[in-house]
Amino acid sequence: MRILKSIAFAFLLASASTVTAQVVTPPQYPGGDYSFAGFLFGNLRYPDVDSAISGRVYVRITIDTDGTVVNPRVVKSLGAEFDNEALRLVNIMPRWEPARDESGNPIVVTSAIPIPFFAPKEKERMLLDSNYTNAKPVFPGGKEGWTAYFKEQLERMNVTQPNCGDIQLFLSVESDGRLTNIKYPEDLDERCLTIIKTIMDNMPRWIPSADKGVPSRSSIGFSVNIDEITRQ
Repeated sequence: MRILKSIAFAFLLASASTVTAQVVTPPQYPGGDYSFAGFLFGNLRYPDVDSAISGRVYVRITIDTDGTVVNPRVVKSLGAEFDNEALRLVNIMPRWEPARDESGNPIVVTSAIPIPFFAPKEKERMLLDSNYTNAKPVFPGGKEGWTAYFKEQLERMNVTQPNCGDIQLFLSVESDGRLTNIKYPEDLDERCLTIIKTIMDNMPRWIPSADKGVPSRSSIGFSVNIDEITRQ
């Protein structure tokens, strides 16, 4: 999928700008570079401006020892609307895997990351050129990104023992990756329903199903066991 590869490659280049001499293991977005690319693909909103503009906004961020992203600051601008959208994306990112020193201890690092904006026509061309075909929609970052997202949400809600068992969900994934028509089990107890609804409401957009690069709406059903996720 060329558009995701392009975004991931741009991210890899920016990651090299981390400037802390004692870093042995650099910070990593949960699920890796392709998960990061999927996050951008599913959440970025092209500003309501001249649709011919493409480029990158570079945002300098500090990744704390607990993986929290703090102090985002635009260091290379593409214009106020693009800068604001880039900062919005950075501010909704989940926690990263922090950088570590030679002893394996988490350390604070500062890095500049690019937020790429593709003009709508350019994005469409890239998708079509990739000849990308995907029968089913997928969560950005795949299984690793899915697990990382659930863990982050459960941690934010201070849920350590959900005791909810398998939860069967049915939903639609629109052509732009939005989740709609989510159906929850009628017999699910109120606490578990609140947990899973919160997780689904905060979920980033998915990578939609597509045929030769043309995104399409689809409906799917799947089972999720948040008890098992908390034990991983």
